[in-house]
Amino acid sequence: MGIEAGEFVHPERVSAELYCPICACVLENPVQTPTEHLFCEDELLEWMIQSDACPVTKNKLNPDDIRKPGRIITNLLGELERCVRTPPCLSSSNTPAPNFHPTLTNRSLISVVQSSWAPNPNPNTYILIHALCQ
Repeated sequence: MGIEAGEFVHPERVSAELYCPICACVLENPVQTPTEHLFCEDELLEWMIQSDACPVTKNKLNPDDIRKPGRIITNLLGELERCVRTPPCLSSSNTPAPNFHPTLTNRSLISVVQSSWAPNPNPNTYILIHALCQ
């Protein structure tokens, strides 16, 4: 399954060429056919269990001819800016954060998490979120 467009900061800026024709989501682990059509790898594998024809052109597909796309496609996908979501286990309340000092609240932790997504994020932020979500 690809990545939902809503996962990106500016979904309107995602080129139509970067959507999988099978799942209609932004490409995830893209692969390319000899006719240069792009698909999510898992989606194309599932498709090929049922059919040996390209989902777009309907031409016969040889699995040996399917490749990873070139660096330009890979770079374009890599440049898409994903949204930062607050983990569901954190609320915006002022209740004490689990397993932490009573003066440290979930709201203050959310501030730490959100402010850490700067150009040089604190590598301990992931550990903090992970510990809270356990």
